[in-house]
Amino acid sequence: MFIKRIGALTIDSIILGILGYLIALAGESLLVELSIHGVLLGWAISTMYFAVFNSHYGNGQSLGKRALSIEVVNTDGSHLNFNKALIRSLLLTSPFFLLEYLQNFDYLTVFSSLLGVLNIAYYVGLSYFFLANTKDRRTIHDLLANTYVKLQNSDRQEITPLSRMKVYGYIGIIAAILSAFGATFYFFKSTTNALSDIVEANQEILVEVASDVYELEDVVRVESSKINVTVESQLGIVIEVWVNKDVNNLDAEEIYNKIMTILSSKTFKLNRIDYSEVVLKYGYDIGITSYNTSRSWKTDNTK
Repeated sequence: MFIKRIGALTIDSIILGILGYLIALAGESLLVELSIHGVLLGWAISTMYFAVFNSHYGNGQSLGKRALSIEVVNTDGSHLNFNKALIRSLLLTSPFFLLEYLQNFDYLTVFSSLLGVLNIAYYVGLSYFFLANTKDRRTIHDLLANTYVKLQNSDRQEITPLSRMKVYGYIGIIAAILSAFGATFYFFKSTTNALSDIVEANQEILVEVASDVYELEDVVRVESSKINVTVESQLGIVIEVWVNKDVNNLDAEEIYNKIMTILSSKTFKLNRIDYSEVVLKYGYDIGITSYNTSRSWKTDNTK
């Protein structure tokens, strides 16, 4: 059953990818303008795909499940109504798409970090409960939605109650993983305090730079305006910008020069600026398909 479920999900992912590609062919410029919000479109499409096909409308079978002769049903063996299939679909798609979307917002760092923790717990649960529930192979979204996956046209399966030991085992694994992540985060945070102080002192100027760059023609979004330290301890200013035309079909040099003019007009609270880097990006990402290309310039100020 594990191989069939993985296979079905792979087929569904390919189908969604093809659908996303066709959407991009029909409206690439719209997807580019959607920028980071394009992920919400992919989330909606994926959620509705699984909700409709895994409900009684699709006889409990996404196209991938149908190809491999498996189906999702309620614990009593009946097919899911649409509302329940929608809830199950949201449980499956939300962790991936929400994290990808929210990590684009710096002011939601705490929330996206919390969501990242929930993501880890969720995806560990997918494997853990599937392996732990040896009889019915129910995984985490099956448990939460009270469903299970069985072979097509097979008899209703006896559902095994979830034992406390399995839950405690799951909690223990998550606690160990989060402890390791926490220790790693603390180590890296303690080694970057000096950079944090520099960034904080220049934050207002970096925001001004981002605001001025955003006003330039053809700029869709300023991904980052930041101070960076290389492994060679070089201190630099990095500007990453998304534009509304392919960088190969755009007067990229002109935008680069305008950005450099903006940078040179600002007085940073730094003893030195070893380099300046500008990255122009073009493309889209809707979760189920993506495309991007970029062009960059790096000016060495030490020469």
